[in-house]
Parts: sequence; C-alpha cells; structure tokens
Amino acid sequence: MPWKKVTPMEEIIRFVTLVQTDRFTVTDLCEQFGISRKTGRRKRQTEGVGACGLWFGVAETGPGTEQGHRSVG
Repeated sequence: MPWKKVTPMEEIIRFVTLVQTDRFTVTDLCEQFGISRKTGRRKRQTEGVGACGLWFGVAETGPGTEQGHRSVG
C-alpha cells in the first residue's frame, strides 16, 4: 500500500483540530509537528476563521495589519 501524500494545508488543519481538543498543549503539538511555538500560536489564532481563512491567510494578516502603498514621486 503506498504512502498517503499530505499537503501542508492538511497538516495545518490537523494541528488546529488537535489544539481545539484541549488534550495536548500547544508546546507539545509544536514539538510533534516540528514547528516553532511562535508558528504554533499563529496557527492557533486561525481556529475561528475556518479552512477558507487558513487558505487565504485571513488570520495571519488580521484587521488593521494591512500596509498602505506609497506613491513614488
């Protein structure tokens, strides 16, 4: 039987799902997934945005973090 290919998005969804169960600490999950705690906390903030928000990075930008463009000249 061949190995199942897992996309990064599937791993993020799995991480967020496990965080929501409250059976593991974020630190333990970060170690298990091989990511930093900073990245884990950032992904944990995506809990309320759903898969669409994960895909488009809604939780990572958030309101008020957009940077305006300067016109040159």
